[in-house]
Amino acid sequence: METSAFATGTIRQVHRHLTDTGYHVSEYAIRRWVKLGIIPAAYSGSTAYVSVSNVRRILDNGTPALIAS
Repeated sequence: METSAFATGTIRQVHRHLTDTGYHVSEYAIRRWVKLGIIPAAYSGSTAYVSVSNVRRILDNGTPALIAS
């Protein structure tokens, strides 16, 4: 895995970073995972900030069985 200085950002920023580094994920999927509580988010007003490593964990390992169905 490559190391990156980019660790946390808005959902849109994280989506762009991941697609630029070869991950295939839609911005909608990340938003949905945040809404379902699969990925934790910190909010400033209505803007959600997520960790790239949390999204990568879901992409690499899959979603939990209870939520994937």
